[in-house]
This record gives sequence, structure tokens and C-alpha cells, in this order.
Amino acid sequence: MFQITDRAAQQLKVALEKTENAENACFRVGVTDSQVQMVIDQERPGDTAIAYEGETLLVLDSAAESCLSNRQLDFEEQSSRLVLVEAE
Repeated sequence: MFQITDRAAQQLKVALEKTENAENACFRVGVTDSQVQMVIDQERPGDTAIAYEGETLLVLDSAAESCLSNRQLDFEEQSSRLVLVEAE
């Protein structure tokens, strides 16, 4: 199952708070040609939603969840970026 760390969740939450029309907004993770992308979107029926402090921050469709099932999204403080790592 795809997971996110608290560090990554905090970064996503801050980014969403700065977004125009932030109400009901979340990040959507998509996988295309072995690339992972995140865009701001809204939750759709059939999505897997990942919440933090009661707020949906991230959603994945079934294809993305399948591709990333053994991954975890983390925040790397040294480079100030989100990274995908093997789930613990």
C-alpha cells in the first residue's frame, strides 16, 4: 500500500494551503511511462485517498496505486524535495 510520511504530509498540507481554490483540493499522483507526477486536483469516485489530520491531501487512481504499492512518499530536508522510497 502506498504511504506518506508525516514530513511529506506536512509539506503537502502547506502547499495546498497556498493554492488558489484550495477548498476540496488535493494532490493527484499519476504514473505515465515510468514517471511519477503530482498535480492539484479533486478526489474522484474510485480513488484511494490519503488523509492527514482529517484532510485529504493525496489521491491515487487504481493504476497509480498498483504501480506504487510498495513505495512511500517522503520529504528530504537536505534537498527540500519530495522523494519516493521503498516502503518500510
